[in-house]
Order: sequence, then structure tokens, then C-alpha cells
Amino acid sequence: MSATIPRPEFPRPDFERQEWLNLNGEWDFEFDDENIGEKDGWYKNREISFSRKITVPFCYQ
Repeated sequence: MSATIPRPEFPRPDFERQEWLNLNGEWDFEFDDENIGEKDGWYKNREISFSRKITVPFCYQ
């Protein structure tokens, strides 16, 4: 994740919570139409690298 967080503000200040984690930033990802990642447990292995990047909270283009 990038050192600079895009849109670091709390999304709804009127609903501010103490237990809140901002996930904004640059994330690596992969399209997985066949659900191979779920079957192979990609979520368990932090060493896997993905070929695409997305800046959250924006959509992939």
C-alpha cells in the first residue's frame, strides 16, 4: 500500500467510530472469474503478487 492515503477523511463524520480502519490506498488485485484464488487459498498467502493495481476508493478502469 502507498505511503500517501487518497481521501484519508472519515467517510461519514456524523457516524464516526473508534474502531475504524481506513483501507484507502493502492492495492494489487487480479480478476479471477474461475474462483481459482478462493480454491487455492490466495487469501492465506501474502507472498502472491498480482498483475493489476487499483487505487481505493476508486473503481478499476
